[in-house]
Amino acid sequence: MNCFTKTKGSILTEEDEILLNFEKVLVAAKKANYKKFVFKISVSRLPRPKMVQIIGTWDEWKAKHNLLYDYFSQTWTITMSLSPGEYL
Repeated sequence: MNCFTKTKGSILTEEDEILLNFEKVLVAAKKANYKKFVFKISVSRLPRPKMVQIIGTWDEWKAKHNLLYDYFSQTWTITMSLSPGEYL
């Protein structure tokens, strides 16, 4: 027996809904596995950069992430939640 449901303007079969729910479970499980990584850069030369950004393979080089400057320690830092692995 086929069961149809209307979701966000499209009609889904029961199998489609099961696949969507499974994908949501996989995404949640992957996020639960994430760990916090701290990237820290010290710049001792003057003039100090106005902005420091980092990109990498964790998001397939798609987004630039701004590091925050700490005047006390004179370092640029960002903490990111990433899945375990090696990154370039």
